[in-house]
Amino acid sequence: MALGILSAAGKIIIAQAERDQSVDRLLQKLDYVYDFIAQDENLSKVESMRNVLGKIAQQTLECARFIRDYSETKSFWKRTGKNIVAETDNMIAQYNDALDGLMQQFRDQVDRDIFSYP
Repeated sequence: MALGILSAAGKIIIAQAERDQSVDRLLQKLDYVYDFIAQDENLSKVESMRNVLGKIAQQTLECARFIRDYSETKSFWKRTGKNIVAETDNMIAQYNDALDGLMQQFRDQVDRDIFSYP
């Protein structure tokens, strides 16, 4: 029984460490997306790009809030307890998928704009 408890505790600790790494990777992705979009200020002037840029801006704001809220709990152990009941892993995956999807929409829009350029 003691071995089972130790095994379960070990799995919880490993899951929390992996979760922290996932949040760090989400932050890195957020940084990449922001840098990519901010590199050319003329993008916001292109009418066809405004919709997707607005969606990206909204999603980056939501991700930043999530990371801020997640990071408010400084103690590893408190985060572990908090995340046992939270759907943090699913939220991280959803934010990653949303950012990936929006960046693909952005690239697709650029391709359409280039293809339709007279």
